[in-house]
Amino acid sequence: MALAGRLEDVPAAEILQFLAMAEKTGKLTFTTGTEEGLIVFRGGKIIYAASSTLRETLGSILMNLGLADGPQLAAALKRQHRTGEEKRLGNILVEMGLITADDLHSALQQQVINVLREMFGWRSGYFMFRNLHLKDHGEVEVDARDLVVERPLDARQIALDAARQQDEAVRDGDVEAAAARRENPVLEAVEDGEEQTEATGLRDLMADLPGPTVTAEVVREIFEEAARVFDRGVVFAVHSHGMRGIAQFGLGDGKEPPSQRVRRLWLPMDESSVVSLAINVRSVFRGRAERNRWNRVLFDVLGGTWPEESVAIPVLSGGRVAMVFYGDNQPHDLPVGSTTKLEATLLEAGRTLAVALEDGGAGSRT
Repeated sequence: MALAGRLEDVPAAEILQFLAMAEKTGKLTFTTGTEEGLIVFRGGKIIYAASSTLRETLGSILMNLGLADGPQLAAALKRQHRTGEEKRLGNILVEMGLITADDLHSALQQQVINVLREMFGWRSGYFMFRNLHLKDHGEVEVDARDLVVERPLDARQIALDAARQQDEAVRDGDVEAAAARRENPVLEAVEDGEEQTEATGLRDLMADLPGPTVTAEVVREIFEEAARVFDRGVVFAVHSHGMRGIAQFGLGDGKEPPSQRVRRLWLPMDESSVVSLAINVRSVFRGRAERNRWNRVLFDVLGGTWPEESVAIPVLSGGRVAMVFYGDNQPHDLPVGSTTKLEATLLEAGRTLAVALEDGGAGSRT
């Protein structure tokens, strides 16, 4: 059977719990009118998740976490292209001894969880689950396939964790609505259509949800130019309701490594910050940041005192803001120079993301 319903009636977290307990195999899709999401299950375990907003390649994730560098990724890609076998980039990196199996799983797990948390924030829209028979092999190598989790994630535990986080963050005005949703179990979702038994592969499913893709090369090019102007910088991926940090340079050490700290950084779209201002006006913000809650969150994560001059530059791709670069000159706090060349680099990065969207994410990119 195909399960279908509205997110207003059945939250995404509850849908995941049901599919996990029922040990379902197939694809779960979400649509809100402006965003789309896809989660692939095998035996109730999550093996792939993606949304129509900005996504990262495996190479970009590993590089930004400090687990691999440009030359290592290039060597692994060269080996991937030369081998006659179908091997994922992550497996090749493990075989070459460049990363451990635990490193690979941690990177993949973090990416999938970030996508799921984005979807859990969607409060309205529609969902549908269809049973599928998934082929285990014979796939043509594509970059997105590197984000398949080989040790599948426990969907029930992820759903419970996300639901708990949402309950903690829910506003007073949403309490009654949240309680009402909990009284409507996922089993009451509308059943629509017959059971789907078609055989398909992950590559086919991934083609259903193209989205702009940021690669390790794109981030590296941005930071090479940005480092000429700024002492530190952060790249944010822009989603429907907020911005998530994905890469950094120049940040000092803290309780956890800078890259991990930045990847936990999230700023809302509808609250004022230097990053949200750049997105909303679609132009460069340059000046002293307003002393408000979310700028304070930003600078607490980045470390150092409040900068005298901050710069946020949006990256447009396919008619919308897909990324934002933030930079300043902490801890020395020297005046920021010309950003003309950096803005040109970011413009080209936006074009690269748009091309990746048109290509549907196919190809082996780092």
